Amino acid sequence: MARNEPLFSFVEFNYLDSPREACAVCSLDMTADAGRWQDAVTAALAETRRLGEFGITQSELERFGTALVTDSEQLAAMGDQLAHSDQVTHLMEAIACGHTWMDPATAHAATVTAVDAITLDEVNTVARDLCDHVLNFGHEPLPSAMVACAPKYMPDGSIVEIDSETLLQVAERASSMEILPEPEMTVPTTLLTQSEVTELKQKSLELKDKTIDIEPEEAKRVGAFAKKLGNGARIVVKPLSHEAQRGAIRITAAGGRSLEHKGSSQIPPGSIALGCRTLQEGGAFEPWTREQVELFCVDRLIMVEVICVDEAIHIDFQFPTPAPRNGGCTGLEAALQIAHKILQPGAFVWETDALNRGRVVLSQQHETTMRSMEGAAQEMLTSRISGNDFRFLSCSAAIADAVTLDNIKEAMTAIFTPSNVEVVIVGDFVGTTPTEAVELAELYIGSVDAQPISQNSVVVADKNPAESIPIQIRADDEEELKRMHVEDSDPRAVAYIVGAAPNRAGFLADGSALVDAVVGNVLKKNTNSKVSVNIPARWRHPVFATAALALLQEVINRRLFSVVRERRQLTYDANFQLSDNERLLGGWFLVTVTASPANADAALQACKDTLAALRGQHPPSRDNLDSARRVVVNRHLAELTSNKYWCDQLTGTTFESMPSKTFASIADFAAIAEQVTVNDLTAILNFLDNDRVFTCVATSGSSDAAAPTDLNDAHACSHVSLRRR
Repeated sequence: MARNEPLFSFVEFNYLDSPREACAVCSLDMTADAGRWQDAVTAALAETRRLGEFGITQSELERFGTALVTDSEQLAAMGDQLAHSDQVTHLMEAIACGHTWMDPATAHAATVTAVDAITLDEVNTVARDLCDHVLNFGHEPLPSAMVACAPKYMPDGSIVEIDSETLLQVAERASSMEILPEPEMTVPTTLLTQSEVTELKQKSLELKDKTIDIEPEEAKRVGAFAKKLGNGARIVVKPLSHEAQRGAIRITAAGGRSLEHKGSSQIPPGSIALGCRTLQEGGAFEPWTREQVELFCVDRLIMVEVICVDEAIHIDFQFPTPAPRNGGCTGLEAALQIAHKILQPGAFVWETDALNRGRVVLSQQHETTMRSMEGAAQEMLTSRISGNDFRFLSCSAAIADAVTLDNIKEAMTAIFTPSNVEVVIVGDFVGTTPTEAVELAELYIGSVDAQPISQNSVVVADKNPAESIPIQIRADDEEELKRMHVEDSDPRAVAYIVGAAPNRAGFLADGSALVDAVVGNVLKKNTNSKVSVNIPARWRHPVFATAALALLQEVINRRLFSVVRERRQLTYDANFQLSDNERLLGGWFLVTVTASPANADAALQACKDTLAALRGQHPPSRDNLDSARRVVVNRHLAELTSNKYWCDQLTGTTFESMPSKTFASIADFAAIAEQVTVNDLTAILNFLDNDRVFTCVATSGSSDAAAPTDLNDAHACSHVSLRRR
């Protein structure tokens, strides 16, 4: 809808029985560019009128019916695995709405019967009833409400003019516009013809002798199959039956925004961030248009999300694994066809309108961050600890506008070089054996053309050690505390502490391993001792640092809650979080504490005192560790029933640039976590630099209640003021 112009970042028509309202509710929700809200409202209302006036076509009815049955079939397959709380919620909603409550299997049988019996005329009659308040806008029945929320100011300072009278006028104009039925669209049942699949099979067979197994015995411990294919791509396949008839795929390209460099013609600033957003907004594969590919995914309930982080690009797929009842390939094969099209050089069509929508989304995200009290404060702290490195900050409109379509095409093609890519597949492969699932992965991923390694290639998956984050340590003469204030009607405050730390895998910014640094400290302390030093075997396990850091994070969170909230009663929430990177060397920790403006400085100081006490008078206790261990281990074991969690855990296990991320790390996580001692945590605490931290107090309200009255005293600090727009 209006895809040639970036009007919407979100638009959706909903119909539901509302127990709260005691009636059925139809709602048209949208998020749009504030400067073009009138065009957005007009386009959304026009499309709703089109549905009410002309209805859907017979082919749409058949496709949507198939998707509905597929969704119902999955729910029925998971009937005995649904949580009791979900069952109770469903039962309560059925009673409140006067519905007939059925178990998933019975509901599925009823759904199939209903879908087979419904006619096109019946559906279009209901569509007209649902859209009647838009079709006849200004007459009975009238909409119950029209609600608009917009910022007061645009980024350029101009006022956003929107009021009830203008909103009604726009709706009235939209209701009188001429509308025409949408032309019938052919939706493919497969993205590749049989002859094209045959060619891919031949291509993958030619490279078969170059395929090697990756740590087959270790992979077997977690029930996975791992291979490095002839074109350099890596695949990991893990059968998992917990989510019945559901599958997940994660494509990971090592690098992410860390590959962007000023002055680079190949990967200039913003090219990876905008390239990922353009990939999400686009989706045309020759000979299919974007709309046809989108409907292919909608019909098969395939969800695709492109995620850009500092150290990688992830493309996540969620999908039903069986073939749809109207025929065609399985859900796994359909998702792999999309993956092949994305990775195959020249197959994905980079479109200018998708680029424009991507620019709008990134600009809106940056504006939202900088107008938010929390977002602006975290952005400032990230800037300080990274040395104002743009790669770790949100992508501004100025950066996005400077990137061209050729820039993102070249950058994304370079980073998606097969030898820089890993594909993880997890799920309940209905109609497909694990061996056949591996063969499908070899077919569609192994047949992607390998680009010759040249100066235009970007391969960092094999780079060991990986590149470092430019962590900045506060100099003794540099001010620690910054303040910022957002004008708002709601008085709030949040304080932050950020300092250097290892990454999640246990590597410091200088490239040294945390375990080696701990061992070095132990040996240094015992230099003059005649007693031999025994290095525990657990310290040498690849997952030790990851497990110990997870436990330490939980211990610190519990201590902050106990001291800052329970004992000193300065906050209702305080938490400690380590940065998420696993491949890039080094990281940071972030302490967040919310409080009233009057208590913000005291809460900040209480958090600093708590961190200092952990390294001094009040180190972690056995009780602290035991409580944290129960939470961390139980959470890990519970999450092992999730496709998404397995994708997270398996990601990076085949990258040489992530040496501590192995199959053994997954298999032995719980066992190693059980072996971690209080002394281990005490030793690791020395590598969280809480002496030379950066801090910030951010406030909102009519005045900065947390600011010191005398800014010329010894604790004076700089002020940054933001007007909430």
